[in-house]
Amino acid sequence: RSTKKRVDALNLDKILFNKNILDIGTNTGFLIMQTNLKFNKCTAIDWDQNNINIANQCKDELKIKNIEFICGDFLKFTNNEKFDLVLSLANHTTYDGGIQNYVDYFNHIIKFMDKSSILIFETHHPEIENKNQIENIINYLIKYFKIKQRGVYKFNNYADDNREFFILEKN
Repeated sequence: RSTKKRVDALNLDKILFNKNILDIGTNTGFLIMQTNLKFNKCTAIDWDQNNINIANQCKDELKIKNIEFICGDFLKFTNNEKFDLVLSLANHTTYDGGIQNYVDYFNHIIKFMDKSSILIFETHHPEIENKNQIENIINYLIKYFKIKQRGVYKFNNYADDNREFFILEKN
């Protein structure tokens, strides 16, 4: 997947400025570490310990101080903090079956958000998630969020092309 193109398409460097961020399903942290890092702090969670080990190794090598990588199941994640920005990039349902119900998933996200917090949501590839499924998710989300931006990736890259992304603001 084209990390830098995604960062640019989502305008992340501008949106994350001075924000407290929750990055759900961070993988090895590649996307958040590809930004300009001008956020206050980022809590990044992934269920795979190997991914977190790699993320922490990269963070240490790059001397990044404002990201905390956590290994865990997001649906069991607890934190008293509210986040200004939540990244949910194609993990609202997961191939391993860990997250099967997007309603439970997004309800859990909402617990960590205040009014005006931003949710950046990215769909799965169109071969995995069809237009009807995406519209069902968006119809659910607009009960709690207003859509600030909607777009489609066109990077001449099979893994990214035709995925939709949404920048939503909490009501």
